[in-house]
Amino acid sequence: MQVPALHGLRIVRYAPTHASRRSTSALGRMEPRYLLVAIALVVAVYQSWVSVRLFNARQYDLTQRGLQLLLVWLLPGLGALVVHSFMKADGKARRPEPGYTEPSDNAS
Repeated sequence: MQVPALHGLRIVRYAPTHASRRSTSALGRMEPRYLLVAIALVVAVYQSWVSVRLFNARQYDLTQRGLQLLLVWLLPGLGALVVHSFMKADGKARRPEPGYTEPSDNAS
């Protein structure tokens, strides 16, 4: 069987595109939308955890807790990191050293 002449045109066989190749890494197999959903879930869980800790933190008054909750949920991820770091720093500043006892007012 003879191939007819194509008058100067060549027949080119293309290699398969990268989309059809299989990757062996775990992230290579994950589609981008699933990765985005996974990241969004992790951020939402972290924000929820910070919100619960903030709600139970009695060292802040109600207005301050409300404003911090707004910061947590209006700036996804970043707001939770900021509020969590302030809560952590404030908790360390308020917590006494182990073995510390309050001085008594009855100094004789």
